[in-house]
Amino acid sequence: MGSRKVCYNPVHKLIAALDFKYTPKHFKIVKKVQWQDVLTKISQEFEVQTQKFVVGSVAEPPTFIGHNDFRPGTLQAAYDEVHADQSIDEMHVYVSVAANSTSFGRHRDDMNVLIVQSIGVIGYKFDSGVVCTLNPGDSIFIPKGVYHDPIIQGPRATLSFSW
Repeated sequence: MGSRKVCYNPVHKLIAALDFKYTPKHFKIVKKVQWQDVLTKISQEFEVQTQKFVVGSVAEPPTFIGHNDFRPGTLQAAYDEVHADQSIDEMHVYVSVAANSTSFGRHRDDMNVLIVQSIGVIGYKFDSGVVCTLNPGDSIFIPKGVYHDPIIQGPRATLSFSW
């Protein structure tokens, strides 16, 4: 199997990391998150009415966002792994069920964010033209104020840690 191209600039064909820090294959336990635990979390968020989701047109599948501290099974193990490595307490879980699911689009956060991919694949496009693809176990640190645009490529569960 050849090397994978994960971060590239379509104009210059160079990896550029001015806006972010990409770390491949860093987290091992995160890759073991199970869909059943993700669905249990989303269900519990609806039960206690802490659910959030992003909805676009009728033709676009939504993205669900888990905000509370309920972390069943493998989600707790994933949280523990990242927390032990980074000492970050706040974790949100972003869940999309199909490619081109609705997202926040191009946006910037008012906090530093560590995105850790758990299930599926997601890309992020930066204003510099760099596109970075995250596979399970990969992470990307995005400093507050940096614009980025999620590219949802299929069913996915993405963990977002912020401080």
